[in-house]
Amino acid sequence: MSKEDKDLSEISLLPTIEDITTRMANAKWFTKLDANQGYWQIPLDEESQLLTTFNTLFGQYCYQVTPFGITSAQEVFQKRMSQHFSDLEGVETDIDDIIVHAETEEKHDHHLQAVLERCEKINLTLNKEKCIFKLKEVTYIGHKLTQEGFKPDDEKDIEFQWSYEQDKALQEIKNILTKDGGPVLRFFDVQKPVTISCDASPTGLGGVLLQGGRPVAYASRSLMDAKSRYAEIEKELLAIQFSLERFN
Repeated sequence: MSKEDKDLSEISLLPTIEDITTRMANAKWFTKLDANQGYWQIPLDEESQLLTTFNTLFGQYCYQVTPFGITSAQEVFQKRMSQHFSDLEGVETDIDDIIVHAETEEKHDHHLQAVLERCEKINLTLNKEKCIFKLKEVTYIGHKLTQEGFKPDDEKDIEFQWSYEQDKALQEIKNILTKDGGPVLRFFDVQKPVTISCDASPTGLGGVLLQGGRPVAYASRSLMDAKSRYAEIEKELLAIQFSLERFN
């Protein structure tokens, strides 16, 4: 697909279900296509590539294609898809999903052929396993599209069940946490070796002081806005520093 050379923070409006279904009035036949690893099909220009640089143990790397982590990747991808397919009749796009629709089977096949030819022209590859062809009912962006209209997807409206199995699992967790010899905090023994286990998440740091595999103390803290933007390897190092200082 065409190279993306815009600001990484570019914002575009996404279509709503009302926008899409309004254009599907009287549709009887549907095909749903899935763009294979969608975002990766949009190359970044050199300047944008440098903005995605991240540190590793083996040096610095940057993305040559649009990564999933960029805030506006979804909007940028949707904009590109709209640019490539908006001139075709009977076609709707929602991020990496393409819906082909028509009132008759003949029109549907004509629209589908046009879409596949366009995909070939712009070098957009599809995920064969996720593509479904010529149906009278299809699930799309959380709704089920039919010949009569559209309705919420039944699979999205499943009531949460709390049964004997869930209650048993909860009781087992309580027993593990409270039984004698369980993971209660142990008294610190200056004569025994110490192990510190720590980790970092996108928004916080955590660590545990262990002796003989048993927890002696826990510690955690949230990350301020600036440090939350650190590279993952830098957050891991920060977690080590935090744990060593806290348990010193």
